[in-house]
Amino acid sequence: MSTPGSRRHPLPAGLLRREDGVPPSAVLLGRSLQVLLVVVAAVVAVTEVLRPVLGPAGLGVGRGRFWSVPLVDARLAPTVEVSTTPPLPVLAGGPYGPGEAVEPFVGEVSLQLWTPDAAQRLLLVGIPVLAAAVALAVLVQLFRLAGSLAAGDPFSARSRARLRTVALLVGVAGQAVAVAEALVRRWVLSDDRLAAWVAPDATVSFVPLAVGGVVAVLAHALDVADRRGAATPGPVATPAD
Repeated sequence: MSTPGSRRHPLPAGLLRREDGVPPSAVLLGRSLQVLLVVVAAVVAVTEVLRPVLGPAGLGVGRGRFWSVPLVDARLAPTVEVSTTPPLPVLAGGPYGPGEAVEPFVGEVSLQLWTPDAAQRLLLVGIPVLAAAVALAVLVQLFRLAGSLAAGDPFSARSRARLRTVALLVGVAGQAVAVAEALVRRWVLSDDRLAAWVAPDATVSFVPLAVGGVVAVLAHALDVADRRGAATPGPVATPAD
């Protein structure tokens, strides 16, 4: 007497099911993505971590144009005026070509220079470093996802868990960094010494929250597809008598 058996398909139509043999194209794509992600991580580490930490705003070790990172992105206040004593006309225009120059005018000019204190510098340097740390954590998860692709198993439960981790890192941690950056920028630019010269701006970008939401929806869709595929009975195999 024959006994019917059944096989479960993790996902419908074998779309997300790992096959015994991994296509060479998938291996090549996965390894190529891993190499690219390593390069991106190195660039982020140098430009977004080492540069602000070692530059003039940080430890002051690095000197030169590369290490000069703008501390804040500020807009000049609309009421700022530059005056001279005695009043003299000021030559304005440009851009100036090679060999051209503007002669300095004679007179007394008043300049105000502002240098952030230790707490302000720590926050101004720490926010970009914190953002870079979140970016590096996301790159690590993407590197592992690319490894799953090279192994022929890009839609496994572990890969979907990594997608959810990416969603949390981008949507929650990334958005928290964006809010912190806006608050720090407004706090620094609200310094009494800068009040007459710049206009504080506390605009917050919600791009990280939107991107994290999209990734979370994608991970949820893959989970739903996996559950539906597991609940769908596969073909019945009847052994020969």
